[in-house]
Amino acid sequence: MPKFLKPECYLPHRKPMLLIDEVISLNENRALVFSDVKKTGVLAPFLNTDGTLDGFFALELFSQAVGVWSGYQSLLKHKSIPPLGMILSARDLKTRDLKFKAEDRLYILVDRIIDDEKIVCFDGRIFNFKINIDADYNKLESCAKGRVNLTTVPEEDIDMIFSRHEDEVCRV
Repeated sequence: MPKFLKPECYLPHRKPMLLIDEVISLNENRALVFSDVKKTGVLAPFLNTDGTLDGFFALELFSQAVGVWSGYQSLLKHKSIPPLGMILSARDLKTRDLKFKAEDRLYILVDRIIDDEKIVCFDGRIFNFKINIDADYNKLESCAKGRVNLTTVPEEDIDMIFSRHEDEVCRV
């Protein structure tokens, strides 16, 4: 099995907004990564006082797993900078419990459904037990599942979307 790069090599995110601990496996249609729900992991800034992680973080975990997949695909095409992506929507996002348990290792598996180079749609599952990238996840009980739609932001639009001009700054 090939060794993969650190998540930040595929993602534009950096701590504290980087929520993926490690990349396990990548292929043409899937990504499998994990995040540890523990006080020393990348999720530490977002944990509740009892060490749990709120279930709504599933959306960002799915999105960053898709970002890892996208960054990997870019590197295969010899592009050195991973593309910036934005979440468009989530559908059928469900968690088994309201919170992910303290000290759990969350295995995040995303499976490409649609990719037209501008918009991608991935089915995602989060498991709190070890799986492999070839798993038939429909037969396994997940602790979260859902579908995310994302878009890639073209380089030429990044400044337009994220820049602020002096005349746009709010004053009190």
